[in-house]
Formats: sequence, C-alpha cells, structure tokens
Amino acid sequence: MRDLKPPGLARRLLELWLPDAYGEAILGDLQEGFRARAEGRRWLLPARMWYWSQVLHPDVIRLRRLARQGSGTGEGVGVLRGVFGMDLRQSFRVFRRSPGYAAAVTLSLAIGIGGATAIFMMVNSLLIRPLPGLAEQDRLISLQTSDYGGSFGVSSYMDFLDFHAASSTLTSLAAFKPRVADVSAGAVPEAVTAALVTPGYFHTLGAGAVVGRLFDPESDPAPGAQTEVILAYGLWQRLFAGDPSAVGRTLQINGRQFEIIGVTAPEFRGTTVVEIPELFVPMAMQPVLMPESGYLLENRGWGGISIVGRLSDGASIGAALEEIQTLGARLATAYPNTNSRRTYEVIPLRDSVLPGVPRDRLNLAGGLLLAVVGLLWVVVCLNVANLFLVRALRRRHELAVRLAIGAGRARVAAALVLEFMLLAVAAGALGVVLSRVIAGLVSATPGLAVLDVGLDTRTALFAGLLTVASGVLCALLPALSPSVSGRATDSISVGLQRATRRWPRRLLVVGQVGLSVVLLFGTGVFVRTFVNLTATGPGFDPEGILTAEFHPGLQGYGTEEISAFYRRLTETAGALPGVESVALASALPGVGGMGSDTWFFQGAEEPERPSSMAFSTVTTTFFGSLGVPILEGRALAPTDSPDQPPVLVVNEAAARLIEQRTGRTAIGAGLSFSGPEGPFIEVVGVVADTRAGRDLRPVPTLYGAHEQVLALGFGGSRMRLLLRTTGPAGALAGPLRRAAAEVDPDVAASNVRTLDDALAQVFGPDRLAVTVLGLTSALAVLLVAVGLYGLLSVMVAQRTRDFGIRVALGAGRSALTRIVVREALLLSSTGLVLGLAAGPALLRLASGFLVGVEPTDPVSVAAGGITMLAVALLSAWIPARRAMNSDPLEAMRLE
Repeated sequence: MRDLKPPGLARRLLELWLPDAYGEAILGDLQEGFRARAEGRRWLLPARMWYWSQVLHPDVIRLRRLARQGSGTGEGVGVLRGVFGMDLRQSFRVFRRSPGYAAAVTLSLAIGIGGATAIFMMVNSLLIRPLPGLAEQDRLISLQTSDYGGSFGVSSYMDFLDFHAASSTLTSLAAFKPRVADVSAGAVPEAVTAALVTPGYFHTLGAGAVVGRLFDPESDPAPGAQTEVILAYGLWQRLFAGDPSAVGRTLQINGRQFEIIGVTAPEFRGTTVVEIPELFVPMAMQPVLMPESGYLLENRGWGGISIVGRLSDGASIGAALEEIQTLGARLATAYPNTNSRRTYEVIPLRDSVLPGVPRDRLNLAGGLLLAVVGLLWVVVCLNVANLFLVRALRRRHELAVRLAIGAGRARVAAALVLEFMLLAVAAGALGVVLSRVIAGLVSATPGLAVLDVGLDTRTALFAGLLTVASGVLCALLPALSPSVSGRATDSISVGLQRATRRWPRRLLVVGQVGLSVVLLFGTGVFVRTFVNLTATGPGFDPEGILTAEFHPGLQGYGTEEISAFYRRLTETAGALPGVESVALASALPGVGGMGSDTWFFQGAEEPERPSSMAFSTVTTTFFGSLGVPILEGRALAPTDSPDQPPVLVVNEAAARLIEQRTGRTAIGAGLSFSGPEGPFIEVVGVVADTRAGRDLRPVPTLYGAHEQVLALGFGGSRMRLLLRTTGPAGALAGPLRRAAAEVDPDVAASNVRTLDDALAQVFGPDRLAVTVLGLTSALAVLLVAVGLYGLLSVMVAQRTRDFGIRVALGAGRSALTRIVVREALLLSSTGLVLGLAAGPALLRLASGFLVGVEPTDPVSVAAGGITMLAVALLSAWIPARRAMNSDPLEAMRLE
C-alpha cells in the first residue's frame, strides 16, 4: 500500500504560517482532502497540485495576515496563552500520574547541574571574577622578579624604590609583604596575618575605607616612626563588633601600641586568595615589627616583597614590561653583585592571585575540573534523554492519535519540550542549592585556597544556561526521534512497528558508556598519582606529633630573649603529661616552605657559581624526635653553641650535590652563603632524605643549629614546636596553649595542629581531584547501569512475542539469555572502545599533574574496562532472567 503523503514543503509552510489554534484543524481537513483525491489514483500529481492550491489560497494567506496582526494584540496573546496553558496543564497531569518519573528526572538533572555549577563557582572565584574592592582592575599589574633563572616571584625593596622613582608607564607603584603578627585589643593576643604596605598601597589598588581613612600616598615616614594601623573589615567586626569609635583607639601589635586610623571596605580582601591580610601597617615599621629581618629595607640582594602597580593612561603591559626591563638593565650595571642575573616580568594582577602558580597552570586545572563535571553533565543528559525516550514510547498511542487528527510534528515536539523544560527548571533550582553545598565542602578541603564561592550574577547565568541546555538537549532528541513522533499519515500499527526501533536509545547508551569510561580512566590515573604521593613515606614518622608556631621576635625580643623564651617553652611543653620529646624547627618537615638560599662551595671547580639549597633551623633533638637516621658523621649536639664555630648537617641530596661540585665527600666540606670567599661553615653530618611537599624527589637541604643561627642573625625567631606524644596528639592542643601562655602571655601560639593534619593539607588539591573524579565516575557508572538496564528491559518487553515463539519452537532458554547479554556487551564494548580511544588523548592535557604514572597507564585502562564490562553484565542480569522465563502461551495471546 502506498504511503499517501501530501507535499512536505507545503505542509511545513502551513505549520509555520498558521497559529496552533487554527493549524491543527486546517491541516487535518487538508489531509483528508488529499487522501480523497489520491486514493485509487495512479498519479499523485493532481492531488499534490490541489494541496498547493489550498496552501496558497487567498483565504489561507488572509488568515496568515490576521494571525500576524493578532500577534500584536490581546487576541494573539490570548491564543498563545491558551495554547501554552493547555500544554502546561497537560504537563502537570503527566507529572501527577507519574511522580516517580518526574522525581527521577529532576534529581538526575539536579546532580549534573549542581556539580557543574559548584565547580564553576570555584573557577569563577579563582580565575574569572574580578578581585573584590579594587578599582579599574584592567590597569592593575604585578611586577615580579627572578634571580638566577628561577621562577618569578617576590622582589627587592630597593629595586622597588628605583622603579617607583623612574617609571613613566606606571602611574603608581606599591609594595607589600604578608607577615604573621601577634595582636591584642586588651585580651589574650592572637596571631593574625598582617601586611606591611607602602603608603601608596591603597591608592594604587583603588581601595576605599568604610570608616576612618587610609594611608596618605604622599607620605614618606621615617623607619619606625609611623605607628598607625588599618584594620580589615573582618578583624574590626571580631575585635570591636563593628564599633565606629574603634578609630582613634590603640591596638597592641607585637608588643607595640598602634593607633587605628581606618577600616577597609568589607569586600576588600587584598590581591591574592591566600594570606588574606587582616590588618595593614606601614612598611616603615618593618624594623620594629620584623627586627630579625632588618636587612629587608636596606639589602638590595634580599627579595621578600610583592610589587603591584597601576598603568598610566594609554600605557600597555607590553610597554611597562619594556620599560622595567630597561630600568633593570641599568640596575644590573650599577649593582652587578646583586642584579647581574636578575630578570623581571609584568603580568596582569588578576594572573597573580595564587603566588608561585603560573596562570596557564591555573587555567589548565580549572579547565580540567570543568571538563570532568561537564562529562558528568552530558552523561546525565544522555541518561535522562534515554529515560524520556522510553517514557515517550510508552505514550506512543497518545502521540499517534494526536498526529492522526492533524497535529504537526513541531506541535507535538513543542509540547514534549515544554513538559520537560518544567522538570529542567525545577532541577536547575535544586541544582543551584546543591551547588552551594558542594562548593562549600570543596572549598573547605585541606590545602585549598580560601575561596569566596558565593552565587553571583555570572554563576547564576551559568546555571540558567545549563538548565536551558539540559532541557533542550534532553527533550529535543527524543521528541524529534521518528520512533516517537511519526508522521500523521502513519497508522497506529505502523507507529507501533516503528516504535520498536531501538537505535536512538542504543546511541544514547553507547555515548554514556564512552564518557563514563573516560571518567573511570581519569579516576584510575589520579588515584594512582595519589597513591604514589602518599605511599612514598615522608622519611620520618609523623604519627603522634603536635605542632605549633611561635614568633617571639615580633615582640621586639633580642637574640638572648628569644633563646631564653624557647628554652623555657621546650622545658614547659616537655613536662606535659604524655610528651616523649620536644624539638624546634623553622619549617615543618614534609610540608615544604623551607627557605631556599644560594650557597657557595669551598674548593669547587667553579667557585663563583652557587647552588640553591633549602635551609632549616633545628634544635639538637629534631632528628631523634622525628626518627630521621644519621647516615654519616654526627648529629647536631648541645656543644654546637654560639661560642663555637658554626656547623651544618645535610641530607643525602645535598651530600650528592656537594660531591658533584667539589669532588669530595660531604663530611668536612665547607659551605658559605656570603660569597665564594667565605666564611665557610663545616658540614659535620649527613641524614636521610625527607619529603618536601608533593615532590617525590628529595630537595638538597641544610640543617643549622638553632642557637648558632640566632647568633649569626640568620633567623631563628619564627619556629615550629614539635611534641612527640604517647597518645592522641590533638588532645594536647589545649594544654600546650595554656603552657605557652604561662611562659609568655604576649607571644601567641598559632597553627596548633597535628603533623598528620599538616601533611594532609599538602595533598589537598590531589585529594580534591580524586574525590571529584571518583564521585563523578561513580555517578556516571550508576547512570550507565540504569540506562542499560532500562534499554534491555524495554527490549525484552517488546520482544516477548519473539522470545515466546522461540521457546515454542524448541529454543533453549540459555539462547534467550545470550541474546540479552550479547546486546549488553555489544553496547558496552562499543562505548568502551570509544572511551579508551578518547581517554588517553584527553589525559595528556593533565600530564603535568600526574606523579609516577603516564596518561596511557595500562592498569587504569584495564581497571576501567573491567569495571564497565562488569556493570554491563550486572545490568543485563534481570532482563536476561525475564527473557529466559518467556512464556509461549503469552506470546500466542499477544498474537
């Protein structure tokens, strides 16, 4: 029998021209007229010409004109409103009849939208959103310095003064240095992050005050003479409950009285997302607040400050960089000892929010996180589209009737899309709430920057676009599928036959499997990275160690007073119940953060060429308390006092470097931080390597005796106390604080935590990557299992007659099982091949974040493949049992 169809183009024109209120009736009448003229005829041309004549009839064109006019009147709006209202009511009736379906779709989409929005919140806060409280940020720059070809970072204060005086492309320059300070407003002192800033700091950034005033950018105070302080909004609220009369009152900082002159705006958080300052003091007060670093303002070779600037009108970053490089060349000529191998770069201030991490690496990390949750979102959409397709197939009788009475495919598709968009909007709202929860949990992960993950306009727009995209993607694919919206000329039986076509659902399942394999593969690679990082021991025993940070030098204590404070502190802390041993170190072992200095080698072939090595100041009990073995020579001893020649202990990596540079063993070698002529410090011992942060490779490290380092003026005031305990280390945090207050109530104990917690923060970003990938992979696999199970269940239900006939003809029930299992393995294997082809290519982008594993890691490939095949078999189990139990009598009844 011929398929009597009117001209497709003519029908499409009518669907576009006529409003829905008239279109369905007219299309139905024309359909009947076309059939009457076409049935029994050999040629369809007369019937087609008649159809075109009706489409182009003046009455139809007039109706089109009236519809256009009505679109601008209450009548036109009423027609559209009526159609929309009818579809809206129909959608809610569908939801009431199938609450489980509506809940499953809404929750699934909410997970995809919420996860993607949460990660976008973090990326937006770190990389996209302008820093709060700063004016004209497109003109703000960061000037960074590199010595001896190292990474760009902090600069010299004396270089800053020269740039500030000579630059014409920068209308203003400012310098700042974050620093811990002990602050007291009459109660027990607390350690807060302070910032030493030059007078033009706030003027350069364009920041304002909510109470009082800021520093005068034109002032030039003498060192130690400007005892003024500006509070950050949060500290003002915490210490003074937001009382405006706090301005003019005094605040004790490191034992010195400062007058509060102003409070910054609540949105101002400085220029980075770490070390956010809570108070600001003049750079001129550095000799008072940092007496152990008196060389900071006077020694051109000492870098330690960060420089920000504002471009002049019409100046570009390129012009500023060219000028700074020219000025730097002049400084290299004038000061060859300190500046001959010093280079500079100028970058947008927004690119330096995470000091020490290049912008391109941040972009890559943010892009990878978005890609991961984006893959999950696509998997969710494919799964929901599959669910919607199955749901629409179950309504094929209803849809076929609507098509048969003249409704156009576009009309039916629009109704289905509206139905699904309602669910998508509900999912979007729930997803935004979920994203706030997820983002808050993620941003609180140890080791991550403190991010402001609030919902702003950009994030709300992203969530809205994702919601619309979810609704359109999930609804249009099933709605436009020929197995759902067949043409109006099809009979019900033909519609049922076409509804059995499973290729749209097969493609959706294959897509889910492929994307899930990529996520599984990525999870395996990052899990192996995390295992490599954590399985490699730090080189000491961190269990049962409590740490705390002290800085008595902030109170203006001299060398003798600092030494006496730490002697009393170690004696008092060592007497606490449950303490086995006590040690001091200038940097926590295994965490990183040791100072890195250039050292010259006595007797080296190239004595003028120094090498960079980490340096840590420790007490004589340090190695014993942590269980770090002595390999050669001796450990630091109580006899290494200030009146004795200074000595060093080095780790294995430093010993190898010494042997490479001097051709002799490390024991007895001489090292100098002053220059190739010395004076040299003797190496007396070699200890085992310990880990430093994420780096699996040991860092050459030198250890100096605390008392001798203090005497040399090389530091020793800011130290970490380490208590080896017999029980849970965290339980001694309170007693340690009380003991420290008894020793000196003016010196605050900060960062009181276990060493295990400190080490956990080092791997915070890695733990985040594993957590995000693990959760997204688990959700994706679960959705694949649901989608595959649904597809196989529908297939078995639709082939009940076929299976029953096979059984009646003598087919074994195992043969029916093989049909279902073969379908499951075919779909999963196809997706598996696609996923394994795409996974390694995508993971090469993340190769810089991997440790000890390659993007093509065979273990991860095998694990992902086995997991997906196992999921496919489990998903096929129940449908296969149903197929195996097919009843021939049921097949005959259906026939």
